Amino acid sequence: VLVSRVTTTRSDMGIGYELDVIATVVLGGTSIFGGVGTIWGTVVGLAMIQLLKDGLALTGVKGDATIVVIGTVLILSTLVASSLQRRHDGV
Repeated sequence: VLVSRVTTTRSDMGIGYELDVIATVVLGGTSIFGGVGTIWGTVVGLAMIQLLKDGLALTGVKGDATIVVIGTVLILSTLVASSLQRRHDGV
């Protein structure tokens, strides 16, 4: 999608989107420990990440602070998923 919006491409286009993609998929319900996810879950995760980024931009948070917030959300969601999985397994 990114390349279709520009007339030329470079090898470094898309750098910095990795965290957003991983956070989108994990927040959408795909387990980071392996498993399956759904397209609709990923769409919901995308909406959540975009709302978070837009909200941070509206409050004046920019650059590296946004990356820190998204990383924190990713870590927290992984910890919650892990604890729920352990509770489900009876450990």
